[in-house]
Amino acid sequence: MRNILFCGNDKVFDGIITCILSIVKRTQTTEPFKIFIYTMDLRDLKENYIPISDRQVKFLDNLLKEYNPQNEVTKIDVTSIYNTEFRGSPNEQCYCSPYTLLRLFAVVQPRYNFALWYRHFKCWICCSKWPLRKIFNSPKIYKRRCSSI
Repeated sequence: MRNILFCGNDKVFDGIITCILSIVKRTQTTEPFKIFIYTMDLRDLKENYIPISDRQVKFLDNLLKEYNPQNEVTKIDVTSIYNTEFRGSPNEQCYCSPYTLLRLFAVVQPRYNFALWYRHFKCWICCSKWPLRKIFNSPKIYKRRCSSI
């Protein structure tokens, strides 16, 4: 199973579709993909800070299963982690949305303690032993190692 993590609110839905389609159409693996989506509900800060909905996740799951029935999409609501770690911080008033901080929570989920690869589109790709170049064919990939917590 190849694990991929996307982070954001409902505004990144179209980008997730584009990335998923790019991955499954350009990869020649038979190994299934497990897509994780970190999202949170911050409508109390701003009315358009809407989490990715279950309906959108179901759509992505059905789309992914067209390529391999073992593929799956899982939504993880990290609102409570955000509220514990970042609520009231200066980052909430920054020019960018608090959703840019979601990728930081990848290291606090012990069961997903993989090597993390950062790619444009604020997409984290969690992998352990598969060649990323076969999927993205890009020279601008930055590797980050996470220590266990």
